[in-house]
Amino acid sequence: MAICAACGGNHDSSPDPATPDAAAPSAAPSATCPACTGSEAKQAAFFDQMFTTWDAHATRILGMSASWLSDAPDSSVAYWKGYYGVSDPTFLAYLASLGVRSQTGVAKPALTTITADAHARGL
Repeated sequence: MAICAACGGNHDSSPDPATPDAAAPSAAPSATCPACTGSEAKQAAFFDQMFTTWDAHATRILGMSASWLSDAPDSSVAYWKGYYGVSDPTFLAYLASLGVRSQTGVAKPALTTITADAHARGL
């Protein structure tokens, strides 16, 4: 079963409701290109909703992690373009903007949200 971080809903079923869920990757880009649907505000809201969902399903979600703390450098995006064989600018902007800090290390609102939500839970 996967608990959706965006809505808190169950999008498939687990044979044993007492079994904690396996890791389910989720992402929220902050890219604002014309074809993208992300923004820094939406990225922050995504992480806030992740904590709210975690609260609502604490017995099933044992932990969370954010693995891309900084936006990807252009060289990484160029590598992924070849690796995935995709040159769609929307996809590349998505990959480039998953971090909660800019390429230069400047915190985005999502980092402030994660920090505040974690501290509010004693983390």
